[in-house]
Amino acid sequence: MKFKLTNYKKVFFFDFDDNIIWMPNSFIHVFKNNNWQLKEELVNTKDYGNFLWEHIQRWDIYTSKDRNDIPKWYNYYIILNESYIEFRDDNILENQINEIVELDDNVFLDLLWLSFPSFLEAIINDEDFFIVTARWQSPNVMKEAILKILSKFIEIAYRFDNIYLKNNKTFSLEKFKLFLSDKLEKNYSDISYQDMINYFDYILSKTNYWFFKVIPSTNVEVLKMFWINQTANPEKWRIIKTILNTILKTDWINVNYSIGFSDDVLKNIEKVENNIVPFFQEKSKEWYNISLYLFNIKENEEIIKTIHF
Repeated sequence: MKFKLTNYKKVFFFDFDDNIIWMPNSFIHVFKNNNWQLKEELVNTKDYGNFLWEHIQRWDIYTSKDRNDIPKWYNYYIILNESYIEFRDDNILENQINEIVELDDNVFLDLLWLSFPSFLEAIINDEDFFIVTARWQSPNVMKEAILKILSKFIEIAYRFDNIYLKNNKTFSLEKFKLFLSDKLEKNYSDISYQDMINYFDYILSKTNYWFFKVIPSTNVEVLKMFWINQTANPEKWRIIKTILNTILKTDWINVNYSIGFSDDVLKNIEKVENNIVPFFQEKSKEWYNISLYLFNIKENEEIIKTIHF
């Protein structure tokens, strides 16, 4: 038996790169033996999934923890632990974000990717949101990176007032100021740029548990399983399931849930669906009305599936 549901909650799960923002200055470092020496190539995060798929199909990719473990005769592409250095070094991320926020307004706005409007909405409305990413920077550095992105965005909003985002979404500075006027109990005319940044900082500082890390695999069998069997890194769906289980245990009565998950790798979406849907089917027998929305970022954040429980 289900109880009568009176409340409504949204829960968002986002990837960071190529979902919230595209960072053209961020790369995966891949290698290839060339005359018995490793030659380094940079693959943009946006192209990395296709790169992996192409070379795993050909069985010409090799993974290793250390370059010293690579057979000298091996003449295919190689992924090492150091391939993900830009996803693990705090200073690199800080420098990359500093470069991005110095870009011209229109160039910067064009980098705000397809999940950014939903991400901004989740922060402004203080809704539950989680970033599940292969990045291993520290939570505080990620928080500061996001705060710089939002600060730049608000600076631009003062010059444009209405900003047209992807997915036909619009941000109105005036409406945001009215929202904060009510939230902060201040006169509309007294709402300042710093009030907005302080609000974002407050939301991002409420908890350190909005940022979850997925370990990039350097195991060739896992990579093959990822693509050939159309499964994803199991850590992503397990993290999401654990988070949802905690939320549902906490708010177990009188709640309607709207849950959104976006990713730029379709197989990640399929893996979440295959593992989370049975979990929801069981939970919905008890107390919940749940709607699950799956977004494919590669297809302009098209909702590829909506499932109601």
